[in-house]
Amino acid sequence: MNEFLRYIENVLDAALSNDASTIKQSYKVKVEEDVPGILFIPRFPTNLILNTETYYKIYDIISPAVYPKYTCVRPSSMQIVEVANETISTARGFFYPWKKGKSKRLVGKLDDILVKYDLQKEIPLMDGISVGRNATSYIVSGNTGAGKSVAIQYLIRTLERTTNRSRTKKARVIVIDPKKSDGARYAKRHPEIELVVPDIDDRPEDFLVKVTEKIANIVHELYRRQELLYQNSTRISTDANEIDVVPIWLFIEEMGAITLGLSPNSRQVKDFFEELELIALLGREALIGFVLTSQIARNDVIPIPIRSQANVRILLGRIDKSTVQYLFPSMTEGLSIPISGKGTGIVEINDGRHFGAEPIAMPTIVED
Repeated sequence: MNEFLRYIENVLDAALSNDASTIKQSYKVKVEEDVPGILFIPRFPTNLILNTETYYKIYDIISPAVYPKYTCVRPSSMQIVEVANETISTARGFFYPWKKGKSKRLVGKLDDILVKYDLQKEIPLMDGISVGRNATSYIVSGNTGAGKSVAIQYLIRTLERTTNRSRTKKARVIVIDPKKSDGARYAKRHPEIELVVPDIDDRPEDFLVKVTEKIANIVHELYRRQELLYQNSTRISTDANEIDVVPIWLFIEEMGAITLGLSPNSRQVKDFFEELELIALLGREALIGFVLTSQIARNDVIPIPIRSQANVRILLGRIDKSTVQYLFPSMTEGLSIPISGKGTGIVEINDGRHFGAEPIAMPTIVED
């Protein structure tokens, strides 16, 4: 490890030579063991300004230099931490979380993949990346051909296998698909999935009313579960696992198509977003979650109150400043290294176990 740290210091020296270097004893690097990552520790006084720009500049240098031995995770905000057992001149540093090696795409039959995981605890996205079950809201975005349909099918097939606490009943799954595309065709073949699609003579506002009514029914169930917990639980911190109800997963394909052509100020559109926002804000404790897809997660497609509550944000396909601005607003530069192939991009998971954005390659499921 000492040799590896010297390698990182040499890389930093070459890139920061005009500002600082280890030769001048301007900084040092140190591996953090408790939370896996690396510390960049400047020695004060220094001509480096410890701000966000410098933080991500150093990330840009370290991240490709340590890959694939380590995969650096890009934090959503600057991480400055106290360094123990140091003098005041070196008592703080930039922290960059990493994990050993690189995550690998999951490939195979779905049963063979999922048998290695307990879906009551985690939802696998890659070999090395899984989502804790306390995360219940997903957004999947990406341009045409980026692999959203493959991703959504994997999530439907996986999340429908989640169960109640006693593992006696499978999740309730609702698919809303205004395009009658992949999600609708999969749900049509599986009658246990509730499917909401427009009738051939529906106007956009007619279909929107159907969608809002379905979501309002889910919100009613959310309130019912909250009341049961309130009346029957003696715990302060709990969730609906305590009353042994099944998870509910709402999938909405192409959010933009549902309100396309309708005024954002119309009562129907406002009602739709208000009901969905209630699930985003209150659904976790009631075991009610959603998965939304959109080519671009603009404010008029997925409003900020809903988008900001999303625990899992996946951006597939082209990764640049124009595509990251809605799901990853702090990411103006220093993008994670993408993994090549369809269904690849970046993911950020907020489940208490992850620290920022990292590369993602969605699973490839081989049909039986």
